[in-house]
Amino acid sequence: MATNTISISDISLVQVRLVEVRDTGHINVNDRHFSLKAGASIDITPSLGEGINIITLVVNTNSIKDDPLRLLGRKCEWLGRFEVYLDGAIAGSYSKQGAYIIGGKENIIASIEVNVTRDVSKPTVMQLIN
Repeated sequence: MATNTISISDISLVQVRLVEVRDTGHINVNDRHFSLKAGASIDITPSLGEGINIITLVVNTNSIKDDPLRLLGRKCEWLGRFEVYLDGAIAGSYSKQGAYIIGGKENIIASIEVNVTRDVSKPTVMQLIN
């Protein structure tokens, strides 16, 4: 599992895109859960708070019992690939693959720490009142 740290200001736009997956993928941002389909992206900026935030990129695999045809083809491996964008530019690409197990499993592709700092050039409410 990869762990990275990204520092951003509170006015930055953070998006995550699920590029490729064999089963299903989702993102956990702090205590929020976002399901994604392959090719879909989502803006997670509203879920980020000031300070340290944890983004976990996850692929869920189905059980071989539920899909025994996997054993006949070359699809007996799971894979997942995510991209993280910061203000429209790619900030990171994370991928991982592995063998299926009989019961299915949740596979963590990466865990990312996002440190959100307040933009000092943006006036606070108190500064605007004064």
